[in-house]
Amino acid sequence: RGEGRCRHYMIQMQPNVRYVILGEDRAHASLTELV
Repeated sequence: RGEGRCRHYMIQMQPNVRYVILGEDRAHASLTELV
């Protein structure tokens, strides 16, 4: 996990078209907002 490396996340799109990173509680209205 050094500097300059990327991390990967699983993202779930909910039925109400909000996005959640699996394992977190916060939902985002768009993928841009999530990033």
